[in-house]
Amino acid sequence: AFIVEKGTSGFLTGQRFESMGMRGIGWGELVFRECVVPKENVIQDGVRAINSGGHLGMLGASAISLALSKAAFEVCKTHVKTRTISGQALGQREGVRALLSEMSSDIEAMNQVIKFGVDAFQRDSYPDLLKVKNFVTESCLRVLDKALRITGAHGYSTLLPIERYYRDARAPLLHFQTLELGKNVLGSILQT
Repeated sequence: AFIVEKGTSGFLTGQRFESMGMRGIGWGELVFRECVVPKENVIQDGVRAINSGGHLGMLGASAISLALSKAAFEVCKTHVKTRTISGQALGQREGVRALLSEMSSDIEAMNQVIKFGVDAFQRDSYPDLLKVKNFVTESCLRVLDKALRITGAHGYSTLLPIERYYRDARAPLLHFQTLELGKNVLGSILQT
């Protein structure tokens, strides 16, 4: 691992990307063309530093997924109290109550799994961090799908932030490695 300062010969910033979600985060290419990195910019034990950063990134992706889930749940709780259909508050409907209950359970499970993830990070347990990222990012998709079902057209439109959360929830699936790659790596580890 190494640090390259802006303005270093051979180091360029490439194309910036527009993304469907997480629009507050800049995405783009870093281009290295015959870039010479001074010896003092090389980080000792770079592989360990990269692994540690990746491990922390998986935990961070999980935390983002949990935050999106909690935010969507709060929007839904408000929506079902204020939205009426045929004179009845949406929250009085049995199916909506069931969805809220499932969302709440999923969020609590995500919260507990992230606590396990913090412990896994401290133990430097890559397999456990993969489990955490896989579980939490997929759980977030389930929660947001339920949020969209509860809020209906309002959630699908820009009237509510559900549509943004729904788009944003896809980014943690790709963070550091795709969900599918993470599952494949974990599956390989579990066979050893």
